[in-house]
Amino acid sequence: MVSEVLLERLAQPEVEKRLSRTKMVVLAPGSVEQHGPHLPMGTDAFAAIALAKEAARKFETVVVPLPLVGVSPYHLPWAGSLSFKPQTFLAVVEDICECLVPHGVEKLLLVNWHEGNSPTLRLAGSIVQQKFNFRVVIAEGHLITNHLFGERAPLTHAGGMETAAAMMYDP
Repeated sequence: MVSEVLLERLAQPEVEKRLSRTKMVVLAPGSVEQHGPHLPMGTDAFAAIALAKEAARKFETVVVPLPLVGVSPYHLPWAGSLSFKPQTFLAVVEDICECLVPHGVEKLLLVNWHEGNSPTLRLAGSIVQQKFNFRVVIAEGHLITNHLFGERAPLTHAGGMETAAAMMYDP
């Protein structure tokens, strides 16, 4: 299993080797928004990146960097919250994918933790699938958590489950 998976931390020959072998990358869209008085603004981004790194290690590929900002307009009343317009977010994902095409990438795993990204991410997945013939899988960490823990995690946003996750990946 590989240890370092963040594309920006790897030398180019290693990236080329992994892409030619796996033909796959992992992207982790995030968000910068309020998470109550106790969690950092980047909680969703940090969770997505932590999950993306584990997936990239398992598949021996790379996590391609994205801006931490996601689609969070409903959080803008809280100081420090940032949001892309959906079309900006869509354009960023599409532009990144276009950069990967010449290097043989055919598979894209999108690891998301922020519910506000979900609709635009599904659209982005559909667009890059059609435009670049990528095989796209979207892993929605927040939905998986809700499904697994249901009533035991009634308040996932800045609640017990998200706080526990933050403590696990960033003690």
